[in-house]
This record gives sequence, C-alpha cells and structure tokens, in this order.
Amino acid sequence: KEGGGQKISGPAIGELWLTVLQELVSASLQREGDPRDHAMLSLERALFSASLPALLSGHQWVTFFQEVVWRLLEGLTAEGKAKQAVAAGAVDAGGGMEKSQMRAWLVACSLILKHLPVLTKEMAPKDLGGLWKTFLVLTEKLMEGTRSALAMDCLPQQLDDMVAVIEEVEELRSEQKLWEDAWRILDRIAPGLRQTRANC
Repeated sequence: KEGGGQKISGPAIGELWLTVLQELVSASLQREGDPRDHAMLSLERALFSASLPALLSGHQWVTFFQEVVWRLLEGLTAEGKAKQAVAAGAVDAGGGMEKSQMRAWLVACSLILKHLPVLTKEMAPKDLGGLWKTFLVLTEKLMEGTRSALAMDCLPQQLDDMVAVIEEVEELRSEQKLWEDAWRILDRIAPGLRQTRANC
C-alpha cells in the first residue's frame, strides 16, 4: 500500500483501461454531434496509445476487440443503416455517418496491423482466426449499407494489404476452413482481390 491506498497492477490495470475504452465507445455512439466527435477523437488517441500493449494481456485482447473495436463498428453500421432508412432518397443521407463508418473501419485495420505481432503471442490461434473472420463479416455489413465513393476506392487496396499480412501469420496458414470462409466473404466485397493476390 502507498499513502493508504492499494497499488493496482497486472491484469487489473488492463481491466480498468478496457472500462475506459468502453465508455469512450458509448460516447462515440451518441447522437450529439460535437460531444460525439470529441469522444471519437479521444477514443482514437487512447486506442493508438503506445502503452496499450503493456496494459493488455491474454484474453483481454479478445475483450478489447469484441467490446471496443467491434462494438464501435457495429454501432456505427447499425446507426448508418437506420438513418438511411429514415432519409431514403435524400441526396446527402448518411454522408456524415459514412465518413464515421470509414474512419472506424480504418482504425480497426490499423489496430490489427499495428498489434498483430503482439496478438500472435497473446491470443490462441482460434481467437486470432475468429478476429480475422469477424473483421471480414463486419466489413461486409459496412459495405452493404454504404454508398461512399471513398469506401469503394479505399477498401480494395486496404484489404489487399490486410490479406498480405494475415497470410504470413504462421498460426493461421494451415487453417483451411478459416481461409475458405474468408475468401467467400472477400470475393463478395472485393471481387478482384483473389486474382490480385494470385499474381503476387
């Protein structure tokens, strides 16, 4: 104890940090414009903190993606579809939301690529494969509800970069069922990608 308080260390710090991130996700999904934007900015800064790998360990990484990254993507995708349904036919319907969706999707891409060396050590192969598949499932859901030219231009190259890196993960190379499922989704959202990868 220091100064009458109990020192917090190890997994407890990671749990506290995850709670903070989840609260920031909740704030990022609220409807008010300015508070939402500020929360999103704070969330991005926290997600890309250089201290993050030292704060999380083991199954906490699974929670990090499920309760923070995926929750943010799912929340924005669901809200975007709801707004498009209400404002069907409007020229700019969902425009701002689509930008938020793509912003969150690119954050997810960057987090996977940035932390992949740590994830391969801290996560079981089953969880790592599940992370990759969930990312693709959410990407497809996102693309089903977007009309953004930015998304259409950005997605194929970004997915190419993602696949190129994930293919090199030794723990996933022999997961035939995982790659069959992955390519089934990839063929739908980026039809030319398989041929591009075959030519590499």
